[in-house]
Amino acid sequence: MMVAIIAVLVSSNMTEESAYKRAYERQKVAREKAEQLLETRSRELYESNTVLSKYNKELITQKAIAESAVKAKSEFLATMSHELRTPMNGVVGMVDLLSVTELDVDQQKMLEVVNASAQSLLAIINDILDFSKIDAGMLNIEIVDMGLREVLDEAVQIIEANALLKGVKLLSYVDPGIVYYQQGDPTRVRQILINLGGNAIKFSEPGKEVLIRADKVVSDAGYSRIRFSVIDHGIGISKAAQSGLFDEFTQADTSTTRQFGGTGLGLAISKKMTQLMGGEIGVISETGKGSTFWFELPLADSNKGLEKDKADDLSGLHVLVASSSESYREVCQSYLRHENAEVEVTMGIDECLQFFKNAEDTFGSESIIVIPDLDDYAKVTSLRKNFIDAGLMPYPRFVVGNNRQHKDQDHILEGIEEVTMMDTSPMRRSALINAVAIAAGRASPEIHHDDDDLMERVQAPTAEEALNQGKLILLAEDNLTNQLVIHKQLNALGYQCEIANNGKEGFDMWKAKPYCMLLSDCHMPIWDGFQLTDAIRKDEKSTGKRAPIVAITANALHGEAERCLAAGMDDYMAKPVAMKVLKQTLVKWMGKGSTLGQTEVDSSLEVAVQVEAPSQANGDDDEDSTCPIDERMLKDMFGDDEDTFKEILQSFIGPSEAIIADLMAAHGVLSATEIKAHAHKLKSSSRSIGSNRMADICAALEAAGGQSNWGLIDEELPKLEPEYQKVKSYIDSL
Repeated sequence: MMVAIIAVLVSSNMTEESAYKRAYERQKVAREKAEQLLETRSRELYESNTVLSKYNKELITQKAIAESAVKAKSEFLATMSHELRTPMNGVVGMVDLLSVTELDVDQQKMLEVVNASAQSLLAIINDILDFSKIDAGMLNIEIVDMGLREVLDEAVQIIEANALLKGVKLLSYVDPGIVYYQQGDPTRVRQILINLGGNAIKFSEPGKEVLIRADKVVSDAGYSRIRFSVIDHGIGISKAAQSGLFDEFTQADTSTTRQFGGTGLGLAISKKMTQLMGGEIGVISETGKGSTFWFELPLADSNKGLEKDKADDLSGLHVLVASSSESYREVCQSYLRHENAEVEVTMGIDECLQFFKNAEDTFGSESIIVIPDLDDYAKVTSLRKNFIDAGLMPYPRFVVGNNRQHKDQDHILEGIEEVTMMDTSPMRRSALINAVAIAAGRASPEIHHDDDDLMERVQAPTAEEALNQGKLILLAEDNLTNQLVIHKQLNALGYQCEIANNGKEGFDMWKAKPYCMLLSDCHMPIWDGFQLTDAIRKDEKSTGKRAPIVAITANALHGEAERCLAAGMDDYMAKPVAMKVLKQTLVKWMGKGSTLGQTEVDSSLEVAVQVEAPSQANGDDDEDSTCPIDERMLKDMFGDDEDTFKEILQSFIGPSEAIIADLMAAHGVLSATEIKAHAHKLKSSSRSIGSNRMADICAALEAAGGQSNWGLIDEELPKLEPEYQKVKSYIDSL
């Protein structure tokens, strides 16, 4: 039994030892395999690390090569830009200089070909360089305050020459609901508009319209999404061609380049710029029915404020827009209604008379007919005659688009007092609103002339020489600045005058000498212009002769002209007097050296008003950044005579300070009548030197004084001294 037990135990021990050995062997084999695997993995990792190290070194080398290439490309672009533009600027500059020299017809035609070729080549160079900059990542987008109205205006100004040459009508429109200032890159937005607008003109037939517009699509707290559209009625684009239209070096078909020119880069550049600004771009088109190219941009609203121009408010006016063009009707109606005018539209000029007959109770003395696009100005004279025959004149007033493509027709509307011309090359908001305000008597016309001989300096005679020639003029004007301005203008045109400081003094001088004509302000101390005219007309009954009397007044409101005629005056000019109007008026009443007995009296008013779109600095810019003096107006009046500028401007300071003191004193004693009189005097001299903001403040004070509106007086009077200080600082800096 014991043997059996021991045998079992020995057998069990042997079994356990055998199992242990087998387990040990397995572990040993596993360990060896693990060690082999670890060795293999270590070797592989080492090899991988060696490869990665090699690749990293290669990447560093490639990065350095790439950076060197970008730098080289940047330097190449800079060099090419300089090397290409320098000779091209020389070509273009010399062509411009050559164009003002005497050339025969053949030479002129050859020069035009050279100029067109140079401009085309310069455009191609600009496209290639711009595309290269974008491709190299060198084009930066800036975020600054920008006024979309100015951006669009600047774009259309650049392409308007091509529109005129092509005979295409160009319009611009900015949704009045858009915040005036946005934050974005005005240079890139303008460049895209120029690219798209230039294409639209290129592919449009003469007589067609191109509309460039900006509309608010979405507006949220602090930002707006603006959709810019360029709409034409040209050849259109097929669906198949639209898919690759924004790819570089691509045009709708191969014949496009041969017929219209171009590199095919303009749209590709526009797309890349739009994307860099976070926007998108596209096209809607149909063959034969025109195209609408659009791009949308998210733009943050600016905190920069803008003081609204009071002259823009057209409340109380009734305006009829007559045009066969849906675009002109829509643009005019939107702008005018935004400025509070009551607006109706009609399809054409032939429907205007019947419209007024049907709405005679509504469209009365404050009525304007706006005719923005008209090929035949004679239709306006016919319409005016129909209104006269129907007993509906002197109202309405007419605002007629003056397209430079119809310059040969300007003479048709000259001398018609009820007609105000507005510049529609291209059609802009500023020109429309300003023209309607002028037609309604709510704004003064801007000085404009286009006679080359107007600024030619001629030697004015002395007072004695003029008297002997029967050409001595009497000027009755109490404002010293206005005296100097008008005297200088007369001398520049070859005339001489003597000056009376008030109506009573003017009558005494008139009795003492045989003046050939009287230029008289209407509002003067002691005797005003109406009393002076009445005294002269009564005195003339004993002599049997009748001299011409022309009113010169700052009051441009309707009814003033009729009042002047009723008082016995023969003509009327609004301050500031344009040289062209002054010259026409003098020639009309004096002829070429006419004497009193040779003057024939015509009791019709013939003051032709020409309205031009204001410059960028007129009313639309931030008030603090604009010049307090309209230098362009002074240049239009006196050419580039800086000495005359200084003399006139410096003569303004002393009298103006005295008038401002009188205004403050009148306010202190609560004399609304004196405020009205002093404000009128300062308004007149301010307008004469081009200080339009001061003149507007004075106009508001004059109106408020006439109504004893102390609330408005207290609002406007504090604005006067700060504005005067700006004007004075400007004058002192000359």
